[in-house]
Amino acid sequence: MEYIERYVYAVTRRLPQKQREEIGKEIRSIIMDMAEGYDPGTEEEKVLKAIEELGRPEKLAENYMDQKYLIGPGYFGSYLFVLKIVIFCIFIGISIATGLALLSGGKGPFEFIIGYISSLISASMQGAAYVTIIFFLIERYGEGGVLDDGKPFSARSLEKVPKDESKISRVESAVSIFFTTLFTGLILLFPGVFAAYVGESGGLTVIPVFDLTKIRSYAWLFVIMFAVGILRDIVKYIYGRWNLKVAIVSFIMSSISIVCFFTVFSDYSIYNPQFFEYFRSIDGTGFLPGMLEKIRDFIVYVAFFGYAVETITNFYKGIKYND
Repeated sequence: MEYIERYVYAVTRRLPQKQREEIGKEIRSIIMDMAEGYDPGTEEEKVLKAIEELGRPEKLAENYMDQKYLIGPGYFGSYLFVLKIVIFCIFIGISIATGLALLSGGKGPFEFIIGYISSLISASMQGAAYVTIIFFLIERYGEGGVLDDGKPFSARSLEKVPKDESKISRVESAVSIFFTTLFTGLILLFPGVFAAYVGESGGLTVIPVFDLTKIRSYAWLFVIMFAVGILRDIVKYIYGRWNLKVAIVSFIMSSISIVCFFTVFSDYSIYNPQFFEYFRSIDGTGFLPGMLEKIRDFIVYVAFFGYAVETITNFYKGIKYND
């Protein structure tokens, strides 16, 4: 019956993938056994009564979890998933930045190791804090915040099991979180890693793309871009399917992000003049420095184009698959 499948979906989507099939079978069996024990009535009425006796799917999912956690059961699995991606991205970003810094010289191996470990610990703690705060806010003010709102649970209010074409790929969310975290981590902690690395007889010369003082003055905007980007992807991951609500949230978060992006990258003073001067000095034709300047000029327009395409696509999916 449809309502049984809706309930099973609502419970198991909050559990680890490897447990879902077995627990789903168990829940179906429990509902059917309970329904058979009720007084005469239609099959649907008895099934609905059994589901409502079992209670909210978020609460039932909690009974199948044996972890102790700060984040509630409705979001704990998603929280761990996102946290692992963020920590992994931080590890990759700091490793890349430290490796490039090691090639450029200037410090001994021991100093690099100490700096690498301290940066890894500090950045991981910050990343974990950001993710935890975001999930706390989602649970407090999102759907998770109504688990104990006193309203009676109605089985008829359960969401339909999403069609395959309406589902949001877990890989899509993971890839988006990966690149958002990697870019933000590098630009906030190691903006000098974006540079031209010039090999010379005396070693490796690093010419940063950005004016490091200026780009760091926009750190708060990059933090906002990171927060809204991660929030957008977390919402998509938690819902797991397209509907109008997800499309609207995605639009709002992307709009905030594009405004921040425009504010930063439309300010040409964030770029290091020596970076462009270097390419002018090695290319007498002016082709290469001209190309780099065009990339600098068009990067905002490319971002706006991507934003427009994403918005149209998301609203199309949201409206098409909205129940």
